[in-house]
Amino acid sequence: MSQENVELLRLTIDSINRGDIHGALENAADDFEADWSNSIGPGRKGIYSGKGEVREFWRSFAEAFDELRWDPEEIMEVDESRIIVVNHLRARGTGSGVAVEGVSAQLWTITEGKGRSVKLFQSKADALEAVGLRE
Repeated sequence: MSQENVELLRLTIDSINRGDIHGALENAADDFEADWSNSIGPGRKGIYSGKGEVREFWRSFAEAFDELRWDPEEIMEVDESRIIVVNHLRARGTGSGVAVEGVSAQLWTITEGKGRSVKLFQSKADALEAVGLRE
């Protein structure tokens, strides 16, 4: 597994957990794409293209929660540029205080030291199927 890609991914998730969206996008390509079309929660709009649109998506997503934390449970290399991350999300709703927890998977593409895209899946099995693999 490319240690550089894993480190970039961990730095990105750490920035998100600190609420630092600008830092999270620091190592992303200008045309970075976040595909949340599989979401059953916030972000259902679908595909967010470019750093500006992705930044706005994350800002609005983060505003919905007083607390928001992603904890990677598993990181799997698909090939030299793609990584599947199984995340445990913990959040607390702004105003309501309602706790939310869930597990999802993301397929990240990283090339030449830059994040190119991330696609959300509702399960590890769905992410693996999308890249032609099975558990």
